[in-house]
Amino acid sequence: MDKCKFIVISGIILLYAGSSTVCESAVLRGDDLIIKRPWVDARFYGSSLNSSTIYSAINSIGTSELTLLLTPGTWQITGTVIVPRNITLRLERGCKISVNSGITFEVNGPIECGTNYAFDGDGIIKLKNVREIYPEWWGAKGDGLDASAATNTTAIRRALNCLSRSTISFQPSSGTNLGSFIGATTQLKFLGGHYKINDQIELPGYVDVEGCGQTIIEQTNQQKGIFKGWAYQTRISKITFLNGTRQLYFYNPNVDSTIIVIDQCQFHLSSDYAIYTCGTTGGGFVYSLASPANAGSKQITITDTGGLNASDTIVIYNNVSEPHLTYIDSVSGSTVNIRNAVPQYWTGTNAAGSGARAEVSDFHMSAKLNIERCKFIKPRKVMMNVCDYSTIRNSWVWVDGGNFEPDSAVFYNAMGVLILDKMMGMPSMGIEGARLARVRWIDQAEGRGWPTGIQAKNSRFGGEDGGIPIVYSYVKPATQYPFMGGHINITDCLACGGPAAQPDSAIINLRQGLPQLINIVNNDNILVPYIFNDGQFSLSQVISSLPQPNMVHIKISPNMHLNAGPLIPTELEPFVVSDSYR
Repeated sequence: MDKCKFIVISGIILLYAGSSTVCESAVLRGDDLIIKRPWVDARFYGSSLNSSTIYSAINSIGTSELTLLLTPGTWQITGTVIVPRNITLRLERGCKISVNSGITFEVNGPIECGTNYAFDGDGIIKLKNVREIYPEWWGAKGDGLDASAATNTTAIRRALNCLSRSTISFQPSSGTNLGSFIGATTQLKFLGGHYKINDQIELPGYVDVEGCGQTIIEQTNQQKGIFKGWAYQTRISKITFLNGTRQLYFYNPNVDSTIIVIDQCQFHLSSDYAIYTCGTTGGGFVYSLASPANAGSKQITITDTGGLNASDTIVIYNNVSEPHLTYIDSVSGSTVNIRNAVPQYWTGTNAAGSGARAEVSDFHMSAKLNIERCKFIKPRKVMMNVCDYSTIRNSWVWVDGGNFEPDSAVFYNAMGVLILDKMMGMPSMGIEGARLARVRWIDQAEGRGWPTGIQAKNSRFGGEDGGIPIVYSYVKPATQYPFMGGHINITDCLACGGPAAQPDSAIINLRQGLPQLINIVNNDNILVPYIFNDGQFSLSQVISSLPQPNMVHIKISPNMHLNAGPLIPTELEPFVVSDSYR
């Protein structure tokens, strides 16, 4: 086989293929890379830039280890193309592969295209042997311009579709449940830049999304979230999220062994929870809304409320099946009073249009959610948790009354255990009497039969005279075997809990019941009661109804306390393991 001929003009080496179609070594023109292996130029195998030409080149290569070169221009893929593993596909700058809808373009070997705009069309693209893919391959622009929002939304969706189609996942032949999946996926890599989008983007169950530390994704549509994902094996790292409603929203039908990792991310100015989780198991009772679930309202109207009871978990869906998980406080006729207001960004049309409904079911997720080294800067709220275990570690949380919802919590622990470890919490909710009404760090909910737990350690719940209560507890003692109810552990924290002048200020504010295990140990700068009964229920009645007298355990010692008022309700004195807290 003849080798390539070289022509030197003014010190520039040009290629002349002559009668040969394979080169053993060559230097390509301009700023292209040096190719140190034989390559084939696909142009020699057809008169048009299309799938037929590419296939002819592939057939000519056969089983040889070669590079297939596609030169600048749009290569129209109208028939299925499968590039085998022995071929490295190289796309020169300016080369674009446009795949028709319903057509598959699959690359099983390596691909070389830098971060250039390389793919287009609505067809199926599978890249089976790459370490990472870039949204730039589909035309994304990190230029920070509003005009790029629609382009970026489409490009990121196409990149994620490619990632999903390239993922290897299966259930073993002996598997008998959804928790036995095996799978692996490549990484979606964002470059440094400011990517604006205009719609919510769906994530697949296997996904690894990473920025470079200088990546910003901004939602320009304030009625939309940023990423929504059917979570199973999920990792998101080194991205700053700006604006939008729910910036990360995860769901699945309670699939065992789900792990979600969020690392080194920032969340700015969300108009709802920055991170939201809600299971989709279903199978419960579905109710029709008789009128719109208006934004900001704590009441909904249901046509037939039969079977609804106070303390039921209820999820209200708008017309695009977006959930609002809350609890029922009371039912009166067709009026249902709910604990957490309908999201502010919902409109009457969205809340009660076609598909809007309410459902009582099991919404928890058998998942482990890890949030590490993140910043939350002025979100409306930080997180809704329904995962078995959720941990926020080494993170900064700054909440501000200018973008916060009155009578709500920074963290809503609806189900499972919420762990705050080495968290720096800074509230700017106003000082003393001017503080935003009834705001708090954590809501501990009943958990719908699943004991909820709060574990805070080595964390700061700051604010001093501008602080806020740490926990509003709605959990009740378990009345059935094995009688294991909710728990609250607050240890080694700077636990201001708000100024004593505010009536609801406390480390733990009892709202409807009593956790069965309370530990408040080794904390500093406490300005308020340890435990306070907010008068929403009869604590004496709850205690007298305990199936066993030793069901409740309280430890409060030692702490640095700066308040001389009542420290716990007198009804709880018999349950304290020592009186050194005095």
